[in-house]
Amino acid sequence: MIDAESLKNERNFVNYINKLKEMRSELIILIAANNTPAGGSAMTQEFTKFFRESLGLGVDLYDKFRLAYAVCINRGMVLGEKIGRNRQENLEVKILGDNNFLIQMISAGFEGNPRRNVGIVEVNGKNVSQNSRGLNFVVLDATTLELVDSCVVDTFVDEFVCIRENDTKKLLKDYMDAHPGVVLISLRLPHFPTQNFSPYEAYYKSVGLADGMNLGYVFSHLGELIESKKCSLTEFYSNPRDIEEVLSSPQSYKDMYGVRKFFDYRGHLVNTIGGIRVTCNQPRTSKRSVFLIGPCHIFGISAADEHTIASFLQKNFNEKASAEEFIVYNYGYYLMSGRETFDSEYKILQSLPVKSGDIVISLWDSPLGGVTCDLSNAAERPHNYGEVFFCVDHFSPAGYRLMADKLFDFIKEHNFFKNAATNDKIVNSVSGNYEKFTPNLLQELQNYKVSLRKIYDKIKPRIGAIVMNCNPFTLGHRYLIEKSLALCDRLIIFVVEEDKSYFPFEDRLQLVKKGVADLKNVMVVPSGKFIISTLTFTEYFNKSEMQNVSVDTSLDLTIFAKEIAPTLGINIRFVGEEPLDRVTAQYNETMHSILAQYNIEVEEIPRLKIDGTVVSASLVRELLQNKDWDKIENFVPRCTLEYLKQQAT
Repeated sequence: MIDAESLKNERNFVNYINKLKEMRSELIILIAANNTPAGGSAMTQEFTKFFRESLGLGVDLYDKFRLAYAVCINRGMVLGEKIGRNRQENLEVKILGDNNFLIQMISAGFEGNPRRNVGIVEVNGKNVSQNSRGLNFVVLDATTLELVDSCVVDTFVDEFVCIRENDTKKLLKDYMDAHPGVVLISLRLPHFPTQNFSPYEAYYKSVGLADGMNLGYVFSHLGELIESKKCSLTEFYSNPRDIEEVLSSPQSYKDMYGVRKFFDYRGHLVNTIGGIRVTCNQPRTSKRSVFLIGPCHIFGISAADEHTIASFLQKNFNEKASAEEFIVYNYGYYLMSGRETFDSEYKILQSLPVKSGDIVISLWDSPLGGVTCDLSNAAERPHNYGEVFFCVDHFSPAGYRLMADKLFDFIKEHNFFKNAATNDKIVNSVSGNYEKFTPNLLQELQNYKVSLRKIYDKIKPRIGAIVMNCNPFTLGHRYLIEKSLALCDRLIIFVVEEDKSYFPFEDRLQLVKKGVADLKNVMVVPSGKFIISTLTFTEYFNKSEMQNVSVDTSLDLTIFAKEIAPTLGINIRFVGEEPLDRVTAQYNETMHSILAQYNIEVEEIPRLKIDGTVVSASLVRELLQNKDWDKIENFVPRCTLEYLKQQAT
């Protein structure tokens, strides 16, 4: 018996295969690969064996990267299974059943010719597949020939999930309902022009595959294209190494929440800090945020940091609408190495520290209630942006500028979505269920809450935090604490608990407590395992050997911003300026980027100098080797001096 609902609601690919196996005697199962039938890390030999044996297939897909593939399974019997002989070959499988019932499958890989990136399943001339990257499944009732299910599994990713047409819109609608003050903008990218080609565009259409010079062709002919100046990127970058860099991607990983992030990377033109691509000219303070999510077009393949959509959009806000106080973040990933599906993108969306009035821009189709910025025809000439493509399917820096300008105009035309925070989602804004209240009264209650919130914003306490190792506690630490306390109502000092310092943790903790005992509204607590520990920031405990290395500090700071700060109501974090230690300087730089997204201020306090010398714990440890008590006394409080002398005896 066919359990159609169970099949249509299954998203786990392994479970989906098992259900198909159980029902296959009553089903027609049609599969067509788009782009590639394999490639992701989850497509192991063990998995492909399970897939093949479960459905009775003849082809092992383990190493069939970028090949076309199609198969029909009729009541458990495999018909017309085909695999491409090379990456260019297109496949067509036609099956004519009773009463002229016609099934046609068309498959083409990433480098297919004349067609590419196709995974179509037609039933009596109508496409019923998702036709997206990976294995496209169409399941029919073998008796009635009615459609049971249609889904796609992206085989180029780390996790296999069954995706259906309405999944994305439903999830996005659920997200909008849960975040009534957040604006979701669907961005439709410009199409390659259809006429009035520039010389470059005409060349792109004339070489490569049937649809022209795509990204794959650029990668395989890059040296030749640079030398002959047949690619417009030579108009933007004179050094071939720069072109190679902007077409590359930093390494990425999944954090403890399963969110794809980049390791911190510092290059000449491409930089990632705090897990995301750098956006240039971000303001230190802001009221509203704009988050961009998506693949390589959002990340900015071909572009230096200053030439991504996010950076150009930030520039527009700074120069044309500074009073709106927007900050822009680039949460784009790189398709060739990021290997994401909508599920992964949705995890990014859920991880964003959004608040009412913020804007999220993505390439997803807009759900009901969302808005669409349609730039489909924006690249048709004439326009004044020059070369906006560097191949038929990817944009140049000028293309990103075009999109950023159009996006800014779109947001401005909608009055910067200023009414987003007080929209009509009254039920979500007012927490109680007040049956006697009319909609007008509910709106009045919401408006009253907004006015009260403004009062609270003026009087709410400023809870500050400092994370210190205090190895040992110096007058420099005391100076930072006093300056910080003057800028907040209460101050929490986290003393690094990891016992990998010169002085034991318990001793350091007691020195800090004694050193601030006379100060009111100061609390000293251990940092635990989740603030600057070997779990969250290993490099901190080996700083001397890491001075010339780019370190990734995003995990430590993300945990602080998402988990620690909200628990204690911390809204400002203080750090000392770091002119000497490059590891700590990188940590402070990333802190500005990450904490700002969670509405946590970062205040850098200049270091204390005594007789022109910067006071530091490392200096005290150096003096301690020679027991230079006269000099040490200048840099530490009495409690520390007594402790050091006691330890020296």
